[in-house]
Amino acid sequence: NTKYHYLNTSSSAIQMGGNIWYDATKLYFKVESPIHMGVYYEYDMDEDVLTCLSTSPQNNDIQKEEEDNLIQTRVLVASQDGTKVPLSLIYSKSSPNSSSSSSDSLPTKRPTILIGYGSYGQNQSTSYNPFLQPLLRRGFSIAYAHTRGGADLGQCWYHFGRGEYKEKAVEDYVACATAIAFAWNELVQDTKEEEERVGGLKLISLPTQHHEEQQQQQPVVAKAFSAGGILIGAAMNQSPSLFSAATLINPYLDLLNTCNRPDLPLVQHEREEWCGGKDDDFRRSKMDHDNDKARECLQQYCPFENLG
Repeated sequence: NTKYHYLNTSSSAIQMGGNIWYDATKLYFKVESPIHMGVYYEYDMDEDVLTCLSTSPQNNDIQKEEEDNLIQTRVLVASQDGTKVPLSLIYSKSSPNSSSSSSDSLPTKRPTILIGYGSYGQNQSTSYNPFLQPLLRRGFSIAYAHTRGGADLGQCWYHFGRGEYKEKAVEDYVACATAIAFAWNELVQDTKEEEERVGGLKLISLPTQHHEEQQQQQPVVAKAFSAGGILIGAAMNQSPSLFSAATLINPYLDLLNTCNRPDLPLVQHEREEWCGGKDDDFRRSKMDHDNDKARECLQQYCPFENLG
C-alpha cells in the first residue's frame, strides 16, 4: 500500500542529507523556501514514519506577520520559440509606499530582482537566502527564472540550453524579464477564470510581445552568481534597456578567451559545456584558432565579446 506524507509548506526546495552508512534505514532531508528557513526531517524507511526534527525559528509575531504579507507563486512565460519557461515569484500583497491598507491592492512600480543561472544542468536554487529578506521588507519583489541550461525540467531542458543551444537559455531569461517589466499586473493578478493549478501553484502562459514605446510596469534588476554571469551578461547585451541594474557575484564573463586556454585545468569541461551540442566532433573540439564553428558559437553570446 502506498502512503503519502504531506509537508505543511508550499513552494519549497528539498535538500537531502548526507549519510556514509550504505545500509541506513533512515533518510534525512531539509525543506526550505526563499522566505522560510530550513526545517529538518527524518524519514524511517522501515517503519514508514516521517518525523520533524526541527521547526523554523521564524515563529515570533513580527516574522509571522512578514511571512503572511508575502505571496509565493509560479507562472509560465512564453519564450521566443514558444517554450513555456517557469518563473517563480515572491512579492508583497500590498506596496509599502501605498496609502491603501487593502491586502488586495496589486504591487506596482516596485523593483523586481530576477535571479538566473541556467548552466551545467544545475537546478535554479530557491533555498532560503537571508540576504534577500531585507529587500523583501523594503518592497522589492524576487523572481527566479528557471531557464533552459539548468535541469529544472529534466535533462532535455539542460541539453537545449547548453553549447550551440545556449542562446535559448538567454532568450528564456529575456522573456522572463520582459514579462516582469511589461506584464507585471497579469503575472500577479489572482484571477480564477481559466486558471490552471499544478501542485497548488498557478501556471499561466503569458505573451511577452511589447511595443518599444510602451512604459514598463516594473523595474527589473538582474542578479546572478558565477556562470550565471554568462546568462545575465548576454541578456543585458541583447536588451540593455530592459534592465535597470545588475548584481553579478564572481561572474564568468570572458568565455571565449577562457575556452581558448588549453593550459587551464578545467578547460575541457568548459568546452563541453559551452561549445558542446548534438555533433560529437564539435563537442570534442580542440577550440583552436582554426575552428570557426566553435568560435562562432561562443561569440554569439559571450558577454565580454559583445560589449558595446
